[in-house]
Amino acid sequence: MPYTVYILHSLTKDKFYIGYTANLTERIIRHNQKSKGFTGSINDWILVYQEEFNSQSEAIQRERQIKNWKSKIKIKELIQKKKHLDQVVQSIPISSGGSGVRTPFRNSEQAIAQQIKSYRNEILFYST
Repeated sequence: MPYTVYILHSLTKDKFYIGYTANLTERIIRHNQKSKGFTGSINDWILVYQEEFNSQSEAIQRERQIKNWKSKIKIKELIQKKKHLDQVVQSIPISSGGSGVRTPFRNSEQAIAQQIKSYRNEILFYST
């Protein structure tokens, strides 16, 4: 069963909440319902970051790692790096190349792969 480490942000509180779950949609709904606890008094929590893991133990380890940063700046940097990487991946041009299989244009494939590798390394740097 896949697990998700996620970061929520509240504009009202200007705070982040870090957690993990096996059902992200249900968990966000629960965070935005009135209840006791850190997220219970506000209902404007939005998802700003997520990472998928194959095991619960990996997700717990990553959640603790991010929580131990105790730095709003470092969390914001992680979120921005992930957004930028997502934009790069989405901007990769796709063509069918006649085979019916969609692949990146050959002349830019190496440059794009290098850029993605660079951004992944930056994300890993911020996760240590």
